[in-house]
Amino acid sequence: MRSLAVLLSLSLACAAARAWDSGSGSQLPLSSESARGENPNVTTYLSTLANRFHLPGISVAIVRLGEEAELLNWGVSSEAGAPSTADTLYSIASNSKAFAAAGLGLVIDDYATGRNVTPLPSGLEKLEWTTRVKDVLPEWALMDEYASEHAQLVDLLSHVTGMPRHDLAYSPGMDISALVHSLRHLRPTFELREQWQYNNMMYGTTSYLISQLSAQPYIDFVSSRIFAPLGMNSSTYRPQEALDTGRLADNWVYAAGPGRNETRRVAYFLSDWSDRGVGVNAGAGGVITSTRDLVQFVGALLNGGKYPGTGEQVLPTSVIDRAMSSRSAVESKPAFPELSSKVYGAGWWRYSYAGHQLVQHSGNVPGFTSRITLLPDDKLGIISLTNGDVKDPAIESLHFRIIEDEFGLEHVDWPTRLENFKHESKAFKPTEEPSAHAMLPLTTYVGTYAAPGYFENFTLCAWSFSTDAECGAVFDAYAATYPSFETDRTNTLYAQWPTLWSTHFRLVPNPAYPNLFNAYIDTLYPHGAGEDKSPFYFRWDVDKSRAEFLIVDGEVEGVGMWGLEAGPRERVPGKPRESSEAFFDKLA
Repeated sequence: MRSLAVLLSLSLACAAARAWDSGSGSQLPLSSESARGENPNVTTYLSTLANRFHLPGISVAIVRLGEEAELLNWGVSSEAGAPSTADTLYSIASNSKAFAAAGLGLVIDDYATGRNVTPLPSGLEKLEWTTRVKDVLPEWALMDEYASEHAQLVDLLSHVTGMPRHDLAYSPGMDISALVHSLRHLRPTFELREQWQYNNMMYGTTSYLISQLSAQPYIDFVSSRIFAPLGMNSSTYRPQEALDTGRLADNWVYAAGPGRNETRRVAYFLSDWSDRGVGVNAGAGGVITSTRDLVQFVGALLNGGKYPGTGEQVLPTSVIDRAMSSRSAVESKPAFPELSSKVYGAGWWRYSYAGHQLVQHSGNVPGFTSRITLLPDDKLGIISLTNGDVKDPAIESLHFRIIEDEFGLEHVDWPTRLENFKHESKAFKPTEEPSAHAMLPLTTYVGTYAAPGYFENFTLCAWSFSTDAECGAVFDAYAATYPSFETDRTNTLYAQWPTLWSTHFRLVPNPAYPNLFNAYIDTLYPHGAGEDKSPFYFRWDVDKSRAEFLIVDGEVEGVGMWGLEAGPRERVPGKPRESSEAFFDKLA
């Protein structure tokens, strides 16, 4: 164990300068000056990773129970060149799930100890992790009747309800109650507890349940029961509160533009900063915090739920044990020989590295990446927050290197391994012979479409045919942001679709198959973002989303879609209503 660490400031001396990312020609706020610090092994490696993976800024904490946390910061937190510090505020995205799991545990403990503020529903004698959701939440229902009847509270947190993500089903325009009511209309892909499937909406449901049982808004519950007693005074769910401190990090995406290779500053991913808009995503990914604050949370987790500063039991030990205990298998075999297979508890993965138990989670939203790693047996914790998106290879490599140094393990070239790691392809694979059918005119498909469970309807627009104001605004947005609009507009359908993760999409005919289109789900910035006001866009994903229209007696009845993170569902040609992830009926 190393001696008491000191604050290592790795912020760059030339932080106000702006360098160019040679791979994209876009501005990236990094300095070419080497990082400096008092721990050359870690700081040199961090500097190498930051440059290799184009990190704008990163804040890291190494927590050893009983010692002062080691804090490392590199790069910048803003376009103006403000340095990254331990007090810079970042969205931690899905690392927020740990707070939802802890919050539910606190509510369960309140009922067990008589501190509850609301009575249990009639007929329910006690609240437990294994309590059926339907017994405590009357609004609860899934499309699968068996899952509706038998799903337990812990199933919500361990991603085994049979429901896939359906991440495009909700939007800032709905409230958390509407999200819970929408679940009954969303198609499952497995039976209850058959398969681990990551699902943000179930953590939204958990946050709603906590608010109902505690008789206060979820974000206020977590603030009063976890943030305040742990001295996490800068932590919040409200972006405006974070912005008002002057310490909310600016954030960048790295796959913008037609080639998915441009670096651009983007706005904070939530467009609605009201408590209603914030509440939809709060349980799954709403926490905004700093490494200095997270040191307190991680310290408590390593200390059996006691706040190290005061010894106060903030989180019951039983809650921590339950959240960190494995319940569902994430993968059937280890990804690398040094690692064991991953399992999932409640807001945490669990696996081992060279015999050391790891409890870990990551977080990603546009412009932010986070990772928290706990080694509970070794009383060690590692926190990394960065204001660039999809930077997991960088910060996962950093966490592994810190572990290797801590326990004298052989260094592994994790950056190269993780860059080369290929997940199973989700690319569209046709199951029928190419069609000889002639393409129908695009105007055949124009109209408004809706699907139960998907909060936002959309209207498909065809250039020169659709002349209403809504379609005009869609054309203007694409004309400003999409370089090939002038040449592609006559063979493309366009729509506005303001989900939590997108603003628009376009459909391009696949000429080999009747009524089949490639779908491109986009976020458009017609006026740029930050200091750079030039228009741009970035895409949900590429080359895997599809749409097939259902035509009956020459009339369009609706369109089925795949690639909405709501699979796996195999497309059955000619049967989009039955086989799609979501089917949208044509309304007009």
